[in-house]
Amino acid sequence: MEAHIDLWLAASIVAMSLLLSAFFAGAETAFTAASRARMLSLENAGDARAAIVNRILAVRERFIGAMLIGYNIVAIGASAFTTSVLTALFGKSGVIYATVGMSVLVIVFAEVLPKTLAITKAEQAALLMARPVAFAVLADQTEAEFRGVSLRSHCRLLAPAVLQWGFGAALAAQLNAVPEALRQARVNLTDAQI
Repeated sequence: MEAHIDLWLAASIVAMSLLLSAFFAGAETAFTAASRARMLSLENAGDARAAIVNRILAVRERFIGAMLIGYNIVAIGASAFTTSVLTALFGKSGVIYATVGMSVLVIVFAEVLPKTLAITKAEQAALLMARPVAFAVLADQTEAEFRGVSLRSHCRLLAPAVLQWGFGAALAAQLNAVPEALRQARVNLTDAQI
């Protein structure tokens, strides 16, 4: 009887994790697809949730980072938990069952379905999720400030090393020169228009 209760508890944990994953995936899609003009109009009309959406979109880097981090933590945690439960029940073959089962569940219920729903009703979904998303973004911002770094600074620090490791020093130097060349071309174009 206790194993039965443990299975229900395990299934509940996995279901809750999938719901949280769906929330993060749907929020990312809804906020990025929501009409900026509509949100601004709603904010000017006094809608507090639209004001929250606009403030979140003003810090897009933090928003995207918080949604991706939240989604990955929950999805990976659910998969690891499911693997441990199914390995205890079925031995080594439980790893295969968990991989196949969680792949299907995550793709369908934590990716495709929430993103499809969010894209069809982007403004309504963004307004509905405004406060919970604000909490997640604030939590991510607080954690980043505690560490004293942002996602962008991580990328700036790691990108050259990753390029050099993956492509070799010569090609990495060429790839690193591309943004500077684009920046210079933009300056030249702007000067030519004036």
